[in-house]
Amino acid sequence: MFRILITIALAFIALPAWAYTPEEWDRCQGVGTGAVLSVEARIAYCTHLIQSGQLTTADLSAAYNNRGNAYRTQGLTDQAIADHTQAIALNPNDAVPYRNRGNVRR
Repeated sequence: MFRILITIALAFIALPAWAYTPEEWDRCQGVGTGAVLSVEARIAYCTHLIQSGQLTTADLSAAYNNRGNAYRTQGLTDQAIADHTQAIALNPNDAVPYRNRGNVRR
């Protein structure tokens, strides 16, 4: 019985503390929210998703790309380029971050 309790306790400890929802993903993208989100809110949602440890490599790349777009909107070009570069490193076959990084540099 004691072994079972220990196993259950360890299983709960191993569970992630936070899992993202589709709504949070939409907010990172800035779509589907029913309301206009501030750029700061979009950056915060994307950062939260990036730090969650719950994203696949492709989704992590997309989150960096989305946050890079938000940084560009704020005029934070260095941060935008860094995020688009990270998105490219994670998913080099996706043309979108290349285009977005090029747009920031232009």
